[in-house]
Amino acid sequence: MAHVTGASFPITLAGNTYELLPLSDKDYEEINNWGRKQLIDIARASFDDEMSQDERDEILGAALRESRSVNFMTPDGAKFFRTPMGIARILWQGLRKRNPKLELVTVSVAIRDNPEDILEAMNVFKELNLGKIVEKTPTPKNDDA
Repeated sequence: MAHVTGASFPITLAGNTYELLPLSDKDYEEINNWGRKQLIDIARASFDDEMSQDERDEILGAALRESRSVNFMTPDGAKFFRTPMGIARILWQGLRKRNPKLELVTVSVAIRDNPEDILEAMNVFKELNLGKIVEKTPTPKNDDA
C-alpha cells in the first residue's frame, strides 16, 4: 500500500540499493514531456543537409502532431517507455527524490548492464504507483499425482 501512503520502497540496480518513491502528477507530466521530446528529437535527427526548409518543416510538423499522443498511460504513448532508456527515465523519476545526486545516465547504464534488475524494479514501480492490479491466481493442485 505504499502508493496510498507515499512511502518509499527499496530497489536494487547494479548492486546498489535506492529508495523509490511513488510518482506525483507533476512527475507523470515530466515523463510525458520527456517522451514527447524524444519523438521530436528523432524527427530532427532525420534532417540532412540536402533537405529543403519545407521538407524540414513538414517532418517537424508531423512529429509535433504525433507527439501530442505520447502519454505514459496510453497504449500508443507507452511505446516510448518500453525501451531501456524509457524504463530508466521512469525509474529515475521516482528515484531522484530520495537520491538527488543520482543521474539518469547512471540508471540507464545500470539497466543496460543488468537487465535482470528491470523486472523487479518495474514490479516495485507498478506496486508503488498502481497497486496490485491483478492478484495472482492460485494454481489448482492436481490430486491425481
